[in-house]
Amino acid sequence: DVGNMAMGGGDSLRYLQTYGDRYWSFHIKDVVTDRTRDTELGAGVLNLRAMLAAVPDIGGKPCYVEQEVARDPLASASSNFGYLKNLEF
Repeated sequence: DVGNMAMGGGDSLRYLQTYGDRYWSFHIKDVVTDRTRDTELGAGVLNLRAMLAAVPDIGGKPCYVEQEVARDPLASASSNFGYLKNLEF
């Protein structure tokens, strides 16, 4: 879970580069600058493009978007979908 790792002070990209062959699914979320809560994908500080590009065989692994804090859950889901739909790596 890249967002929770960031909120706990970890570096998910570095961890993935070390242990990436051990993972078969991913939970992705973005976090605000002070890393106290999550936010819509692309609106926070995590480099999700680099993270997802580093996943071996990303096309064959499920990725789940998580967002616990959303003022308007449907708008957030739409924003997250739009971010992923337009993401290139």
